[in-house]
Amino acid sequence: MSNIENLTSKIMEDSKGEAQRILESAKKEANDIMNSKEESAKKIKSGLIQKSNLEAKSKKDRIVSSAELKARNEKLEAKQEVINRTFNETISKLSKMSQEDFVSFLRGNISSLQLKGGEEIIVSKDFRESIDTSLLTDLNLRLAKEEREIPSGFIIINNGIEFNYTFEALVHSLREELEYEVASILFN
Repeated sequence: MSNIENLTSKIMEDSKGEAQRILESAKKEANDIMNSKEESAKKIKSGLIQKSNLEAKSKKDRIVSSAELKARNEKLEAKQEVINRTFNETISKLSKMSQEDFVSFLRGNISSLQLKGGEEIIVSKDFRESIDTSLLTDLNLRLAKEEREIPSGFIIINNGIEFNYTFEALVHSLREELEYEVASILFN
């Protein structure tokens, strides 16, 4: 029986050794899998962090850009408001010119029109008292029968065609060419 015991003992030893090798191989394989998964998780984590950082930077850049654009637009609006006020003040100052200055303004503009005579004139109520019959005769104009409330200045009517010399119309017509110059004076 000793042979059987020896043989059994040998088989048991061989089995234990084989089990030990299988166990060590399984542990090594499990370690390799764990290391591989850990490395993969680190790469994924690093990629997610990098992606999050890029998205955060991009969002920050968009917010900063939007704030800068808003500030620029508000600054432009404020400048435009100052320019508008400047042109409106110009109209207001022109509307408050003296009667003598208005007559000079009227004479200068009428002479540049090269009228044939007999045209009608509508004058704003602020300057109606400046227009007397001797001035009308001198300028070869007739006071229009039509009364119209114009804010300032005057309108010449020639065969149904109106020459608008209201201060609003004159300033408006010159505004486009003067706006850049006015802005340069105001903001530089």
